[in-house]
Amino acid sequence: MPPIKLNSSKARLINSLMFLMLILTGCGSEDQGSDASSKKASGLWFGTTTETAAGIDNDLSTYLLFYEEDVYILREDEAQIGSYEVEENGHVAMDTQVFTFTDPDTDNNFYVGSRSTEQIIVDSLFATNTTLFANYENNTRFGSMELTLDTAQEDNLSFSRVAGTWGTTDSVLYINDEGGFIGNGTDCQWDGDLTSASGSFATLSISRQGIGCGIFTPSETSQAEGIAFIDGEGLLHFLSLYNNIFLWQRFTSQNITVPADTTDEEAAAEEEPAAEEV
Repeated sequence: MPPIKLNSSKARLINSLMFLMLILTGCGSEDQGSDASSKKASGLWFGTTTETAAGIDNDLSTYLLFYEEDVYILREDEAQIGSYEVEENGHVAMDTQVFTFTDPDTDNNFYVGSRSTEQIIVDSLFATNTTLFANYENNTRFGSMELTLDTAQEDNLSFSRVAGTWGTTDSVLYINDEGGFIGNGTDCQWDGDLTSASGSFATLSISRQGIGCGIFTPSETSQAEGIAFIDGEGLLHFLSLYNNIFLWQRFTSQNITVPADTTDEEAAAEEEPAAEEV
C-alpha cells in the first residue's frame, strides 16, 4: 500500500499534538522526581547527641526544630542552624553552620553565640513517625543523635496562653494578653512583642540592653526578629538571629494558683457546738 499523504495543515496539526504530548510527559516525570525534595519536615524533637571531639566523648541534651525552611539544632554548648532537604525513603539531609555559645548561662538557660566558619552536614532518617536518628562528621569531630518527637508541644499557641509571669533562677519575664513583653535578669533588660500567633509558633521581636546581655543587644529601633514556642514540658523558648548572632532563651511559667486559705472557716466549724438531742 502506498504511504498516505497528508496535506500541510493536517501534518502541522499532528506534529503540534505530538510535541504537546512530549512536553506533558516530561513535566510529569519531573514532578514525580521532585516529590521527595518538595516535602517539608516539621516538629520539635528532643533527645541526646553523642559526640567525639579531640578524643573526648560527650553526651549532650539536644533539641532539634524544623521550622518552615530552616532547621535548628540546640545544645548547651552551641547551636547548629541551616537548611534541610527531605530525600527519598525518609532520609533528611541538613546543611548547618555552627554558632558557638560564649559563656552560656546554664543556670538561667540563656545562650548567645556568634556564627563560626565551621560547617556540619547531618545525615538523618525518620525511623518512625516519632523517632529520628542522625549521623555527622567533619574534620574535628563526629557524632550521632537519637531524638523523639515532642508530641506534647503546645499546638494552639495564643497570646492568652503565653500571658502571665515567666522566669528563670535570676530573671523574670512579663507577657500581657496582647503579646507585649518586658523582662530583666542579671545586668540585662529586654522588651518586645509576640505577634502572629498561629499553630505552635508566634513571631518574636526583641531588643536587649545591658552588660549582662552579652553580644546580643539589638536596640529599640532595630529589634531582632525570631520565633517563640512552648515545648511539651511547658517551657517557653525564644529564638532569634541578629547580625550573625544567635539568642536562645528558655523560661518556666510562674503562674501558680494559690489555694484559698480555709483555716478560719475550718476552725469556726470545729468550735460550733453540736445540736442538743431532744
